[in-house]
Amino acid sequence: MDEEFMDIPISNVEITFRVSTVDGKQVYSAGITYSRPLPLKVYGIWALRQGIPVGILNLTQEAQPPFAECFQVLIATDERAMWGRKCPHCGGYWRTGSPGLVQTAVCCYCGGHSEAHECLSDAQRVYVEACCAIFRRVLDEKKDGQFSIAARKLLEGVEVTSFDGPPPEFFVEKSRQTKFSCVACGNHNDILGRYGYCSTCGTRNDVSMFESDIDAIRSALNGGGSPTTALKEAVDAFDTVGRNFARQLLGQVPMTPSRRAKWERANFAQLSDVAADLKSDFDISILQGVDAVDCRWANLMFHRRHLFTHKGGIVDQKYLDDSGDAAVQLGQLVRETKENVHRLLSLLVRMARNLQQGFHSIIPVHPDPVRYHQEAEARRRRSEVP
Repeated sequence: MDEEFMDIPISNVEITFRVSTVDGKQVYSAGITYSRPLPLKVYGIWALRQGIPVGILNLTQEAQPPFAECFQVLIATDERAMWGRKCPHCGGYWRTGSPGLVQTAVCCYCGGHSEAHECLSDAQRVYVEACCAIFRRVLDEKKDGQFSIAARKLLEGVEVTSFDGPPPEFFVEKSRQTKFSCVACGNHNDILGRYGYCSTCGTRNDVSMFESDIDAIRSALNGGGSPTTALKEAVDAFDTVGRNFARQLLGQVPMTPSRRAKWERANFAQLSDVAADLKSDFDISILQGVDAVDCRWANLMFHRRHLFTHKGGIVDQKYLDDSGDAAVQLGQLVRETKENVHRLLSLLVRMARNLQQGFHSIIPVHPDPVRYHQEAEARRRRSEVP
């Protein structure tokens, strides 16, 4: 909470630009040096001389620029070892620990894909333009040698045009609200709000957040909390996750007007209805692996949650008709038990995982970052074996 919306400067690297003359032609390359005791990561892009990013620079091998006379610009992380990103599709801003070099970067908000040079933050775009302006100035002197300048001094005497409004005093990123590590690929993300895609592999974080909520509900319940409160909180959390996935399907899957209207008003607290609609419309089975007895029982608990929320737990005829609960009578005050809620919590986690799995069968994740992370974790575990 304390770091929400804080300014985080881009690491104050020393930018170097080397010029030599070969066969009467200027040859040049860029680099950076860094001496502060803070973590730093770097990737490179190609930019036109005017400062327009046009491609990714492969730092592991010699590569040709996409256009003649492009400059190499190296982009360092901020002082928290993350890069700012701005989606070219929706304009959303986030920070990430990986720039999207293995496969295309994924917007944490809309899920749109873009190359790493296409989703630079505003600060990075100003930085790239300022670097190119300095490089042009050095080349115009027509002298061989190496020129160096600290990033903090880049804007001195340089006019930038890519920034909408007055240029910043320095290149800063902005912290967001929720930092999460992707359970699939391990990438660190910092996003506005709470739920979103991993910027590296595209895995949604809804279920991992939901499971954290369920763990908190279990702890409160085991600590003497009200089973009724726990039931309402759990179903509400499931409804939130379900509606999140519905919104993403609305944004990414073409639908007829009637189907779109149905999913715009989808209510995941109505378990039997939404489970049937997900299966018929998207072939997503949230009840996969849940036997018939547990399905009927989970549906009963969802009806009880509605009874506690809207009727104070007093049985009415609608509850009897909808739930089929033969253990209570009209006008009875239902008293929930801790054991019932714990049973439901386990079923909710299974259903949420089924929902995410079904969603990503339609909106697939990038497999390479996931595989690299799994291989790295396997190596780490092997190294820990005595």
